[in-house]
Amino acid sequence: MLLDKVLGRVDYEEAILQRWRTNEGTYVWFEEYTTPIYENGEIVAVQGVIRNIEAAMTERERLLYESRHDSLTGVFNRRAFEETIGQAEGMRNIGIIVLDVNDLKVVNDQKGHSAGDSLLKRVGNLLQTIESSVYRIGGDEFVLFLQMMSEEACEKMVHEIETTCREEEISVAIGLAWASHPESIEVLWQEADDAMYEQKQQQKRDILDV
Repeated sequence: MLLDKVLGRVDYEEAILQRWRTNEGTYVWFEEYTTPIYENGEIVAVQGVIRNIEAAMTERERLLYESRHDSLTGVFNRRAFEETIGQAEGMRNIGIIVLDVNDLKVVNDQKGHSAGDSLLKRVGNLLQTIESSVYRIGGDEFVLFLQMMSEEACEKMVHEIETTCREEEISVAIGLAWASHPESIEVLWQEADDAMYEQKQQQKRDILDV
């Protein structure tokens, strides 16, 4: 960066962001505005002003985090999911798992919303132990977005989620859609949602049969 500044390879009109390592081993953000000094058309020196912007960068990162994460469960939110799928067009071997928490309304009605919130937090934590790309896109609906994974690996993950939820006595409905060359991520998402809805309806039919 220093070489770029003295050789004129930076835009002197823009702030130069950089991180410095302190003696304690931590890193601090700084912002520098640099002005070149010329003699006979050549840069002979640079001068500038540098200021600590750690607080501003920390606040910026906090706001960015909050804008992309669900405040209740800590997983990514719908906005982050829409950003992700918008950038995923053209990717190969994509799997989408849609998970719906059964009977959340019943829990809210019978035990209160704090119990419902606790249930959603448990589901979010459970899913994050299995896969990092977890999104809460609705009140009781979560999505896992799986990139560059085989269909077999995606199916194995569904089985792992079902097993873990059963062990934790959490009732869910799950749908999976996978494609090696997705026509559209939106279409794939709808297919997974349809598969989840079909499983939910089958679960209700099974209860009636009993």
